[in-house]
Amino acid sequence: MYDLSGAPLKAAVYNKALGAAGGFIYRVGYPASEIAVVRKQYPVDGYKVPALAAAQVMTDGLVACPAFDSSQEMAKNAVTYEYEQADLNAPSIVAGPISFPYRAGHFSELQYIFDLSSITIKGTPALTSAQKQMGSEMRAYWANFARTGDPNGKGLPRWQDVGGKTGLVEQFRPEGTRSITSFGKEHQCGFWAGLTRQ
Repeated sequence: MYDLSGAPLKAAVYNKALGAAGGFIYRVGYPASEIAVVRKQYPVDGYKVPALAAAQVMTDGLVACPAFDSSQEMAKNAVTYEYEQADLNAPSIVAGPISFPYRAGHFSELQYIFDLSSITIKGTPALTSAQKQMGSEMRAYWANFARTGDPNGKGLPRWQDVGGKTGLVEQFRPEGTRSITSFGKEHQCGFWAGLTRQ
């Protein structure tokens, strides 16, 4: 949010960014009283630039862990599949350059599933052959799921459901799709589960 407005986040206003992140999504965010705890868990000096620290807070606390928690709850009553788009070199198709890499940003997976050329910024790098292959796999999984309720199909790595396997997430990467059990740890979901939410 800082970079896109033309002013990269500075360490001096990291607390302000954490406050904005905490109030961003009702029932997923955290109150101002938790900012010091979040700052200690995600110290600004632990990242190459302050914006990466703030981006990790938003990724883990507002997107990854709430989705992970929801999947675990849904798996108690229904077959549930969860995925993570983990292409750290995914092109940013709708936002211009910023002071740090977007990596596998929210929304970036959609370019692997849909033709978004009508909204893609001119000059965006084309997908590599490995990224195109990943997109082909993702489209096949999505089509199978839409058709049968099960993403699995001929020629695809087995996507296991969440149920019975604590923390099992399918991770899509250009290097190859794989099932991981480290999602909750990688995104510090135990920390976020202990925070007061607003």
